[in-house]
Amino acid sequence: MKSIYLTAFSLLIAFSSCEPPKNEPPQIIELICSDDDRTIYGGDQIIFECVASDPENDHIIYKWSASTGTFTSNTSSSTVVWKSPTVNMESIAKILVQVTDAEHDGNPATNPDGEVCWINLDP
Repeated sequence: MKSIYLTAFSLLIAFSSCEPPKNEPPQIIELICSDDDRTIYGGDQIIFECVASDPENDHIIYKWSASTGTFTSNTSSSTVVWKSPTVNMESIAKILVQVTDAEHDGNPATNPDGEVCWINLDP
């Protein structure tokens, strides 16, 4: 009977000294652009999809931004539609996506620069 109490006491000490598991941030796996040649003309609409994974299966929060043009869909989802601006000369647009989860207070937990897609814009 003493060995049962001793084992239970040892387990209690072992569990009480453990730290909770660390919550890992989500990771971007891939950024997909619906236009493979990446040369876009004014007014074209392009679909972007961010494939991301969270080790603990937490809800992933997406944040999209663009150096020019406008998003015609919700910028907090994994897939967005971006409308290119009309330009007078060849230029480049930067499309950026960042991911985080609620455990990381909405701040991009890894790769704060996010994942970038560069788009060539032709007049």
